[in-house]
Amino acid sequence: MQNVDNDFLKLARLGKFAAWRYSLGLLIILLSWLLAGIVILVVSDPSLLTLKEPKKPDFQSYIALQLSFIPLSLSTALVTKFLLGRSWLTLVSPELKFDFKKIVSSFWIFLPLCALAQLIGYLLAPSQYVYCGTWNVLLQLPAVILTVFIQASAEELFFRGYLLQWMSLLSRNTVFLSCFNGLLFGIGHLGNPEISSDALVGVFVYVSVGFFFSFITLLSRNLNLSIGCHVAANVFAASLVNYKDGTLATASLFSILHSNSVFELCSFIAVAGAALLIFRKLGYFGLNSKAALT
Repeated sequence: MQNVDNDFLKLARLGKFAAWRYSLGLLIILLSWLLAGIVILVVSDPSLLTLKEPKKPDFQSYIALQLSFIPLSLSTALVTKFLLGRSWLTLVSPELKFDFKKIVSSFWIFLPLCALAQLIGYLLAPSQYVYCGTWNVLLQLPAVILTVFIQASAEELFFRGYLLQWMSLLSRNTVFLSCFNGLLFGIGHLGNPEISSDALVGVFVYVSVGFFFSFITLLSRNLNLSIGCHVAANVFAASLVNYKDGTLATASLFSILHSNSVFELCSFIAVAGAALLIFRKLGYFGLNSKAALT
């Protein structure tokens, strides 16, 4: 894997990019996200301030959890603007804008691939899938799509924008950056209950997800594909196939009684590989992407 000249990573050297600025910025972002996120969650469920047991997660708490990612987006953007001295859109692309056509395109490419993977899972273990109905799913779907976009774009701005560009000051090796960013993404999801059945493999699923999102960000030189895939994966998990004891308190068409981390890992690797081939065929990767893959 070569160190390929990458316009997206060059953006990290605009403005003021001393290590202490990125480190201080990281502290500000995390504290802002934590404090503001707590406020949003407490407003949603005041019982969190009492000794009473918090209510069982419901759709209201799900919306509150998703909205708690707004401070992550805002603090990341403000730190980039005022501490690093450059436009927050430099975290998105060298063109300083979102390409919603590519976001939507990657969404509709990744969503059917996720569905195909779960269809195989159903054929392998049909007893683990329970049909839950469609009416509540349809009622909740608009709010799910909107809040998932807020949450996913916030994580992409932070992980694949701020952190990935920061790490590029140490190395521009595509595989190293993708692995390191994937590891950080996996650590950030250690609390997800659906990985409890096999913690090691479960965490590696999220590490693989983070690796894939970072990899397509580096090859495409922007966040558009990773945002689209991230939104597709989370909308699918929230509305189509959810876990009985998972993180998301949403209505879904099907519920999986017991998660199979090994299957989830293998199926995601297959989905990611197929998506990579499609994106490359559509010309979504940069001119030097072939060199980056050798």
